[in-house]
Amino acid sequence: PSGHLFYSLGINVIKTDSDAANGYEHRDWYESAPKSAMSFSTWNLQAKFGKSDFAADYYDFVCRRLDSWGINTIGNWSDGALTNLGRKPYVLTVVSKPANAPKLANGFYDTLDPTFADAMKAAVAGAVATAGSSYAMAVTDPMCIGFFIDNELSFPSDSAYYEPYFKACKEAIAAVAPQKLYLGCRFKGLRNSEALWLAAAKW
Repeated sequence: PSGHLFYSLGINVIKTDSDAANGYEHRDWYESAPKSAMSFSTWNLQAKFGKSDFAADYYDFVCRRLDSWGINTIGNWSDGALTNLGRKPYVLTVVSKPANAPKLANGFYDTLDPTFADAMKAAVAGAVATAGSSYAMAVTDPMCIGFFIDNELSFPSDSAYYEPYFKACKEAIAAVAPQKLYLGCRFKGLRNSEALWLAAAKW
């Protein structure tokens, strides 16, 4: 808000479970017989807290650890059980490559298609329309900073597609969550054209 500078420093994917590994592929790594599919984070957290229902203890521990590290934001793809505690600001990706939006041959949106902006607006509105969903709750949650749309897109070389994309995303967020920020599309690397950065910065 005006007069209250906030620099967001966050970590993604703060949750109790991670992708499962196939323990049978490297049996020699384990002191005891491994399970066929196992989440190392879950396995270790059960051992740390000495019980299977460790989520509340873990998230209390995580919040205290984030404070000690100077991390002030819960990043994308983190557990709703953590964001719902109301102890840290957080961000969400509200939609990613909605199927109803027109696309180019390379998979990027056809942002010059006259139906694109409405399709993006409908996708975002649909995501936040489900009562009780993390997106619906975030719209009115003062701890939610704002929303991303998409992740690590491959942009076309033709810069004519850039500004209509960011403009439509900004307007889609503003239509359903006018008090939240549109945070962009989560770029893949920094090697993008100046035209892309300028188009993104405008919106």
